Amino acid sequence: MKKIVSLLLVLCMIFSLGAFNMTAFAATSDQYLIGINCDYVVKGIPGQTLTFYAGAAHYAPYGLEYTGFDTAVDAMKYVCWGVDNGSENVDYVMETYAQFNSTYASKVEVTLEDYAEPGVIVVRATKTTEECTCGGGDCSNCGCCNVDDPNVNVRFVIIIEPDATDAYTVSGVKVEVFDYHGSSFYTYSDVGYTVDYAANNSSYTFYNIQRSAQYYPTPANVLDNMINDSYTSVSAVIPMTSAVNTITIQEGSNPPVNYAPIYNSALHEWTGWHYRVYHAAGIDPVTQKTIYEVVPLSQYISATAYMLEDDDVVVWVYASESEAEALFEVYTPTI
Repeated sequence: MKKIVSLLLVLCMIFSLGAFNMTAFAATSDQYLIGINCDYVVKGIPGQTLTFYAGAAHYAPYGLEYTGFDTAVDAMKYVCWGVDNGSENVDYVMETYAQFNSTYASKVEVTLEDYAEPGVIVVRATKTTEECTCGGGDCSNCGCCNVDDPNVNVRFVIIIEPDATDAYTVSGVKVEVFDYHGSSFYTYSDVGYTVDYAANNSSYTFYNIQRSAQYYPTPANVLDNMINDSYTSVSAVIPMTSAVNTITIQEGSNPPVNYAPIYNSALHEWTGWHYRVYHAAGIDPVTQKTIYEVVPLSQYISATAYMLEDDDVVVWVYASESEAEALFEVYTPTI
């Protein structure tokens, strides 16, 4: 029997965050972008105004390090803001700048609609190489915005929860977990889980955990199903917020193996756990099996924020950032 015996979650999404160094020298010419103060996942309520910051960055030994812009003008000119998901819940977006010691960062204030519905809003900042004048949170006509390059994009997630009385579960959710590098373990649910919401039971892993949705099911909540599944045998989950750090897996009577993050300083990327969600997209006429398509939104938001639906498939893979990205472009769940 293959077992997942422990799982550790860390404070921030390790694959998109770096150190925030207030003493770094400002450098508009630094080509990368980073969010400031680790507010990558926040809770919001209708009518609220939320503030996010993004600044220039360079690579330090263990990831991106904030350096900031040389001037306030640069902070305004060379960052383009947009709303990638949930724009119907956004009333308006105001772009400006903020000063941190001798450095400057781009600043955006996002005001939610008074009637905003439960869901996930994704706010994106993009660092440009030329003056970007689109403004107003709309990048659609701004040719200098390279929204596909992860090095110059930062995405912030706003969770709008349903009321406690409207909390719900989903059913038929299946899971695959495997190692990109060829290790033999592989575990899945071929029946499908009924996934509960975190606030429904104080024993749940993500009950009352900051930056975790409480009143709708997420891929992170599937971990509680795995804890209760005698096949997968997740025996310990230590939650903090939104990213899987280490999964320890035991196959049969073999010693347990820790699959923990590894940083490649030459390639500037982490090897660790990544997830995606897949939706059914029809039936293959030849094999009569379900055809699945990856949901692009699951690439950009944490496993504690994504809103699961009935019959979703959640895939976890241990891989580097580039390996995971390439895999999920072509991978089809085998369930």
